[in-house]
Amino acid sequence: MAWLTSRIHPAKLKHAIDSAEFALRRFYGQLLEAPAAHVKPELANVIKNVGLAAYTAGAEYARGFSPLTKLALTPEHPYSADIDRFLASLDMRLPASAVDIIHESLERGQGLPTEKLAPKLGYETAKGVARSTIMNVYARGALKQWKQDGIKHVKRVAIEDNRTCPVCRGLNGKEYLVRHLLTLPNPQSWDTHLSCRCTFVPVISISTYAPRKLKDIEMRLDVRVGQNLSQDTPIELAGVMEEALRGGPLPFTVRFDPEIKSDYEFTDGESPTLTIHPKTVADEDPREIIWAEAAERLWPRLQARVEKEYRPLVEQGYASSVRSWDTTKELFVNNYTGFRLGQLDNDLWSQVFFRSVAK
Repeated sequence: MAWLTSRIHPAKLKHAIDSAEFALRRFYGQLLEAPAAHVKPELANVIKNVGLAAYTAGAEYARGFSPLTKLALTPEHPYSADIDRFLASLDMRLPASAVDIIHESLERGQGLPTEKLAPKLGYETAKGVARSTIMNVYARGALKQWKQDGIKHVKRVAIEDNRTCPVCRGLNGKEYLVRHLLTLPNPQSWDTHLSCRCTFVPVISISTYAPRKLKDIEMRLDVRVGQNLSQDTPIELAGVMEEALRGGPLPFTVRFDPEIKSDYEFTDGESPTLTIHPKTVADEDPREIIWAEAAERLWPRLQARVEKEYRPLVEQGYASSVRSWDTTKELFVNNYTGFRLGQLDNDLWSQVFFRSVAK
């Protein structure tokens, strides 16, 4: 589910988390000079200051899965009370040992011993609590929106990378009742742990919607961004495909078809079409499928340039590859896809080359 990584942390949620962490760092800097201060009230204030942004980000994330509520207002919710309940059992007063370290260092004229205090102050714990609370508020915003849309079940999705823990791997794919999760102050992390990065996605089917709503919606949609078109897009993938088509002009139309036998296939001719089986998107990023196929179409025209201009840059260490490669074509397909997905942002030479070939 790599494609979810970018959708799970929209700009508003990332801004809320970054703002909370910045405020916590500033507070812990002041705490060194006032070691008797109590951490928990400040932590609650920091989270509440960004709580509304996190909650509305969750509602917007939920609306991205269904066009039924794109213009809906964010439902009201007392997220501030949830934050209080989440923090109620935590005691984060500065330990006496930390106070002793501060006084001893100051008496010797050594200044504030930041390195010694780091494990004592519990900043990482506070940051974990802040992140977890924000993620729970975010999840609640999404769950409330889905409940309003008539969605009954959601599925947990883990961010699978080298930081994913065994608990989250084991719970990946587990289904929950929306109404049950909404009874919990911490619906996102109640069965996992602090700093959990998992999210929920809606389980959508024909039976999700009441009969009176079925006549007002199409379960398969055409999604267009500029000249790029995705046909017969399942309703739950509409938001995903809208994002996937933003990378630049495509030399073909994308189409979804549950009847094809392979995961995806390309048909050339007067109307070139990349056909994807909807179930493929459960395990593969549709953007990778789309842009890798676009690179395959570009390869015959660009082969000579890639051999002459780009491969030497990689071999000499000026540019890097997003993954291992054996042939020049494989290098090009991998890095063109990475360029379109923003994975080469820090690679100046690759940026220059691929911007020139993408025109």
